[in-house]
Amino acid sequence: MAFDARILPVERSCDGHPMMASRAFEKVSYDGLPAAIILALLATAGVQFGLIMAVFVASLEHSLGFSAKQAGAITTAGLAGAAIGALIAAIFGPRLPWRRTCAWLLLGTIACELLSAMLGNFIVIALVRGAIGVAGGLLIGFSYALIARRTSPDATFAILFFGQIAFGGIGSMLAPIAIDRFGLPAMYIGFAILPAIALLTLRFLPDFPVRSLGPAKPSERIGRSWAVASAILGLTFFQFTRSLIAAHLVSFGTSVGIDRSGVLAGVAVATFTGAAGAIGAAAIGNRFGRVLPLLLGTGFAWVSVILLLLLGHQAMFVHPSVAIWIGILVLQTVADSFVLPYYFAVCAIQDAEGRTAVWAGFMSKIGLSFGPLLGAILIAEFHFGRWLLSGMALTIVAGILSIGSAITVSLRSNRLTGALSV
Repeated sequence: MAFDARILPVERSCDGHPMMASRAFEKVSYDGLPAAIILALLATAGVQFGLIMAVFVASLEHSLGFSAKQAGAITTAGLAGAAIGALIAAIFGPRLPWRRTCAWLLLGTIACELLSAMLGNFIVIALVRGAIGVAGGLLIGFSYALIARRTSPDATFAILFFGQIAFGGIGSMLAPIAIDRFGLPAMYIGFAILPAIALLTLRFLPDFPVRSLGPAKPSERIGRSWAVASAILGLTFFQFTRSLIAAHLVSFGTSVGIDRSGVLAGVAVATFTGAAGAIGAAAIGNRFGRVLPLLLGTGFAWVSVILLLLLGHQAMFVHPSVAIWIGILVLQTVADSFVLPYYFAVCAIQDAEGRTAVWAGFMSKIGLSFGPLLGAILIAEFHFGRWLLSGMALTIVAGILSIGSAITVSLRSNRLTGALSV
């Protein structure tokens, strides 16, 4: 696979000369915490509706009188738009000046969100939400490419995912209150705040230097191609498995005899506590390498699926405990949110320009999109056993692929003693 060294070029004026940064705004360090926070805002600015999806769908049904099918179609339009935007970023991103393009995308997102507050037609809303999704996918592509240029993309991805978990939790609590008091437009105004903050802080981001990986020998090119494919496939399988399991947890919980309120309480608790995993990954970064965190995180994620399988078998003899249910879900979400930044980081270190990270963002969305469908096919008439066994198998495959890719990069860098520090 060839990589274009021109990805995310330095901003240039009309006559082709590099543009000087305004002295009125001091740039932050490209490798510091402020830059990581701004990049997290940039990556979330157009897809925040997906972080409070349940509230978003319920609000469309309650406030506008849409059916569940219509509300779901609007959500799907936004998610599909994000996948299309990520694909566009992967293909055409190298030809676009990142700062100027992001500014226009953020302005367009703000305008569309405010426009949505005045809309009531199903088709029009779906089209606008799709456009916002495309912009959000493009913003994710640009931000992922910039994250890949940082010294520790692991910690940066962890900060991003922690912020999204926190936004989803807080938004899920505050959005219904705001909608009840001020109406549905309050939700769209809230959606416009995040891209507005991202737009105001975008000017503080500096140019991100391209890391030097050195030229590849002819004998190394096959290894590099394998490592790239393995890293992206590992992430895709992991995201596929996450959505495969998560989409049907409520049905599984009720099928083993747990009261629906207890099932939902477990999901809610696990969603909030899952942030602990992202915090741990942000604190550790690549201090202990990437192979070890991948091994531990994937291992605990695999154990959580085994525990769900055992819970299903226990339900045939003893009524399962809600506390055990909550404990299993907490283990699962903490493990997932801890290890996910490392899956992305293994993709980010594959090339100097960040192209692989952009493709990883696109393939991640593909994996998340198709997981629930396969889960439904596997479960069919309540065959939860094969659903969980498939999750166990796919988790192992994802771990092997990403760990193998990380080790290959280590060997390529001639740092055999630092195999765990890659």
